[in-house]
Amino acid sequence: MNPPNAFNKNLLKSCNIALNLVNKASLQFLNISSNKFKRFPEELRQFPNLKSLKLDHNLIKTLPQWLGSSFKSLEILSVSDNLLQDLSFMDSNELKGSLGVSLRFLDVSFNHIDHIPIQIQHLKDLKALRLHNNDFLCIPTSIRNITNHFRLVQIHQNR
Repeated sequence: MNPPNAFNKNLLKSCNIALNLVNKASLQFLNISSNKFKRFPEELRQFPNLKSLKLDHNLIKTLPQWLGSSFKSLEILSVSDNLLQDLSFMDSNELKGSLGVSLRFLDVSFNHIDHIPIQIQHLKDLKALRLHNNDFLCIPTSIRNITNHFRLVQIHQNR
């Protein structure tokens, strides 16, 4: 059963209409997986209180720089099975802000990522990191020194 506010498996290319149907201030869980988004929806900035955001199985190539500062309570971010080639959103100083203290679960599996920026160390409360089925040739040095606070790191089946 899908949780409330699940707009997954609709083959949506835009989320303007669907997101106008929900209360922007109170929305905490949003699943818009299995659609046809080619970009991370800018409209999501209107939902600062999201705790869980799932955008799996879309066609997203990049994550926006504003991601680190727009969600003050985001604990779960899942963007597996997209077309991501990097996590350059972590290069932003914004990561030291809101997202750096709230994010606990990050799933970027089944993409085309080949490195993790050193700024991942700013995700102080990150407990689970799913990196499997990407293009890593070795364990990224950026996560080697911070794995002691993880409960789960999955990095199997890479290139």
